Amino acid sequence: MIWLSCKKEPKWNLEKTVPYVKTGQASEIKGESIIASGEVLHNAGLDILKLGFCLSKHQDSLSLDKATLIEMNSSNPSTLKNLTGLYKCPINDLQENTTYYLRAFASNKVGTNYGEVINFKTLKLAQVITDTVVSIGTKTAICSGKVLNDWGYVVNERGICYGTDSLPRIDKDFNMSAGNGLGVFSCQISPSNPQTKYFFRAYAINEAGIAYGKCKSFSTLNYSSPKLITNSPYNISTNSASCGGTISDDGGSFVTARGICY
Repeated sequence: MIWLSCKKEPKWNLEKTVPYVKTGQASEIKGESIIASGEVLHNAGLDILKLGFCLSKHQDSLSLDKATLIEMNSSNPSTLKNLTGLYKCPINDLQENTTYYLRAFASNKVGTNYGEVINFKTLKLAQVITDTVVSIGTKTAICSGKVLNDWGYVVNERGICYGTDSLPRIDKDFNMSAGNGLGVFSCQISPSNPQTKYFFRAYAINEAGIAYGKCKSFSTLNYSSPKLITNSPYNISTNSASCGGTISDDGGSFVTARGICY
């Protein structure tokens, strides 16, 4: 018997279709953010026009017209055109301790295709409260806070963040660390300007992310003239005497000159 076989000629003009995309698992899950991943397995021979993720709290709302869209952006538009393979994107500003549904999508001129639907639950941030502010000066104040619960994730840093912005954050404003763990803490902060309104709030950092207490405010004191008294002269002779004074209050500003006029 003789077996004969033949090789089919390749068909180059295949019908163009939507991209084939796959949803990866969410990673680095925290209280308010995750890293989403997807994969373009095949771009169907057409340029990718839009790429990203659909996000929703409801499983039946994961289409482009209903979900929150997280699109992949690039300074070079040609980057997306022939893209295939893995891609990742951070998703921020999520609600803590909340279940979300997610799936990847990719679009070309034929249409849009979606990957599988996955779900994840964000972690619960540490419970922290902003307490009092005392000993307010022209450039100092002592602020306090309390970490009530870490929900099983050890707090490795806690403290006070402050600034002139009405909602200070440690990534853009000033902060003063005050140890770690649960419990009450206080620290002296150093606002730079007298007679200025500052906002402050306690924070705590653990595996779930950065938790903040409610924001409070105070105003630093204004500079004033120093207060002093003239002491009685002593060692008086025919042509000399010893004189001096006592400064009881510098008025919130470093004394640059002091002495006796006569």
